[in-house]
Amino acid sequence: MRILHIMNWFWEGVGYQENYLPFHQAGLGNDVRAVCSKDYPNYRKFIKSNNQDVNYHDRSLTIKRLESLLIRFVTEQNWYLGLKKEINSFNPDIVHLHHIWDLPTIQFLMTNYINKDKIKVFVDNHIDNGNFFYEKMYKRIYYFGFIKRIIIPLMMRKKTTFIAVNPYSRYCLNSYFGIPQDKIKLLLLGIDNDKMFFSQEARKQIRDNYSIHEKDLVFVFSGVFEQSKLLADLIGAFKIIARKYSHVFLLMIGQGLLPEDEEFQTLRNQGRVILPGWKRTDELYRWYSMADVGVLPGKLGGIKDILAVGRPLIISDDLAVAYLLEYGNGLVFKRGSVEGLISVMEKYITAEDLRNQHGQQSLRLVDEKLSWRNIALKSLRIYKEM
Repeated sequence: MRILHIMNWFWEGVGYQENYLPFHQAGLGNDVRAVCSKDYPNYRKFIKSNNQDVNYHDRSLTIKRLESLLIRFVTEQNWYLGLKKEINSFNPDIVHLHHIWDLPTIQFLMTNYINKDKIKVFVDNHIDNGNFFYEKMYKRIYYFGFIKRIIIPLMMRKKTTFIAVNPYSRYCLNSYFGIPQDKIKLLLLGIDNDKMFFSQEARKQIRDNYSIHEKDLVFVFSGVFEQSKLLADLIGAFKIIARKYSHVFLLMIGQGLLPEDEEFQTLRNQGRVILPGWKRTDELYRWYSMADVGVLPGKLGGIKDILAVGRPLIISDDLAVAYLLEYGNGLVFKRGSVEGLISVMEKYITAEDLRNQHGQQSLRLVDEKLSWRNIALKSLRIYKEM
């Protein structure tokens, strides 16, 4: 199949769906091309790219960076210059549009290509438990006026297939936007088991660098430090844990705003809270290997990849993230409950056998269901079925 992915942004070295799905589809013998902007959004400028060439190849995937007009409405969006030409030159069988209400999706719908019978069109939706807000009037008008009343009916008439990337996304497409359940396919966000694996050498080296003993226990979070991740709950829980258990540490990989209170700064100065900064995906396996338990207190995010290192995961009781523990490979607490988070953290602190058992279940879940290769295979089945 000739598959064209159209998206707003593409960053090399991070762990988004756009970094994995097209690559694995290409690796399965398809001719795959990704169209994205030459630029990067201001709110993610700290994520550095190694390649800003207009056209380049990564493995068997071709990435085309187009000139665009940057439009700031709801979020930063791109209107591509030369999108029609790019579609014509590639002549795809499948067009996969990333994010149902992004401007490149709407731009594609305004072309005549969707009328060509031979092109199958799929549009995905990335609503999760921390990225869909509509309190402001202009957002309600955009989402529930323009998108729901105009764009989605247009997609429905053109027999577009909708893809949800987690169970909560599927629920929202149906409940908030009126899309019938039988028109929505579930294609989960996968786990990177190519770059993520356990390394005893990395574990020892990094632990030695921070004077952390093998018997000490390290909880880890990774991602952008922002409000939707509920890091205040994690930090609040760890403050109490740290007072009770001297052998427990917190590793926070990423960048963003963190508390500046005296107790948190003291824990940092003591080396109990470790902040190594932003790491590319090809570095993360080393840091995940030195840790023992992943923690996802809020929004669905990149720490999910720790499953491929054979680690258990703590998640909130949100529908968006429940699939990550399908094999009983972690513990769940009530979202927003610091006491609940402390309770499940303590279970892992006091039960090494439980940690090991859940870690093995994580590996099984990735191998049997959630590897990006498995997700790519499912995407191809969805493309063929429709």
